[in-house]
Amino acid sequence: MNDFMEYSQNTLPFNGKPNYDYLTGLLRDMFHKADEESKVDFKFDWIIQKEKKMAEKEARLRAIELACNPVMEDPKKPKRGNTKK
Repeated sequence: MNDFMEYSQNTLPFNGKPNYDYLTGLLRDMFHKADEESKVDFKFDWIIQKEKKMAEKEARLRAIELACNPVMEDPKKPKRGNTKK
């Protein structure tokens, strides 16, 4: 990235035509190097925030559901106080 910035700021004249092959090569090399160091998971900030909001919404809905609906007893589970044998 330093080479890219050096070329863009100091080497390239203001009205000069950039060497696109050189610049794309620098970027390609940078991305290949970054890919070798760590795998890209494509989890961008906006995706993480959206997933977090969805999880919070689901948790609120579950809490409302539990508050509104009585808990169903498991028919296989023995009832409390039933001491008949």
